[in-house]
Amino acid sequence: MREIKGFGRKWDYPPERFSTEPVPTGPNQGYYLSKEKLDRLLDWYYEARGWDDNGLPTKDTLIGLGLADVADVLVAEGLLH
Repeated sequence: MREIKGFGRKWDYPPERFSTEPVPTGPNQGYYLSKEKLDRLLDWYYEARGWDDNGLPTKDTLIGLGLADVADVLVAEGLLH
């Protein structure tokens, strides 16, 4: 989040065709993961990791990991609230 401006949830999506084009063959033939289902999966994953809705660690998560100094820097840089 410091090195890539705008880093967040949009970086966690697979290519669009994965949510619009059904699998052509194999055991998952005809299946695709809708963007709505993918959003729910990302929400659950982010919550389990202690991240915000944009897929970034929260200040409390960083502090809990012993990274209070990193949290302070990110707050000072306006990248963490």
